[in-house]
Amino acid sequence: MKTILITTDFSAASVNSGKYGVKLAQALNSKVELFTAYQTGSPPVFDIPVYTDTAAAREVADRQLLDLARQLNDSHLQDFSIDAYEGPIADSIIQKVKECSAELIITGMKRDHKELRKLFGSTITSLIRKSPVPLIVVPEGVTYQDIATIAVAFESDVDTESNPDILKMLQEIADHFHSKVYTVKVSKNKLEEAFALLHKPYRLTKMLRSSDPVFESISNKNVEDGILQFVLHYHVDLLVLLPHRHSIAENLVRSSFTRKMIFDANLPLLILPESK
Repeated sequence: MKTILITTDFSAASVNSGKYGVKLAQALNSKVELFTAYQTGSPPVFDIPVYTDTAAAREVADRQLLDLARQLNDSHLQDFSIDAYEGPIADSIIQKVKECSAELIITGMKRDHKELRKLFGSTITSLIRKSPVPLIVVPEGVTYQDIATIAVAFESDVDTESNPDILKMLQEIADHFHSKVYTVKVSKNKLEEAFALLHKPYRLTKMLRSSDPVFESISNKNVEDGILQFVLHYHVDLLVLLPHRHSIAENLVRSSFTRKMIFDANLPLLILPESK
């Protein structure tokens, strides 16, 4: 992986995710692009600084980025760049991704419930819809550790015409850390579970063959609770959500599941983009 884009609004949550992102970049020997967005001459917008003077706004953003870069990269081990754009958060992030050829976005998530609802109603969901690259969401308070165990949550096997590159990021991380990989299907009753056991995700397993994934079928009336119990029991370090055509990713970001993961399971989510 050549470049990781770490987004920040200079909140405690984004500083925390920045620390996570830098350590992951060090492990993967990747370049870091530290990025923020700001607005000028408009009413206050959630999580984005607003100024009346464009030059002053850019000066403040650059100073904050430089201070944070020094804090995150105090050992000077990383190829580290900073940048700021004026404009809406999600659109600015996507623009920067394309310009710097980033292969992964890392962003933070606040613990506050009100802030969480706002952010998932805007920035994160916009990134999920628009981003051409995978996104890791790091809950506030979660610290970096090597990714020993990965769980891939899915509803159905991937489509026959799916591009294998949709799992390239997951495979690269799993290979680097020699991670134990689970593919996890939650069934609402024993009958569905028996059917799932007879119809394992052949194509998904084939695409992850080098990781030798282990299929796990769980019976739970509540999908969110079933996955939460799994990630806690198996000490999962990274939960992967497949593109929404193949899994529960788009539904999950609007459900109680994500809140459960952030507040109870406390683990990063890797959300893969839909192949174009």
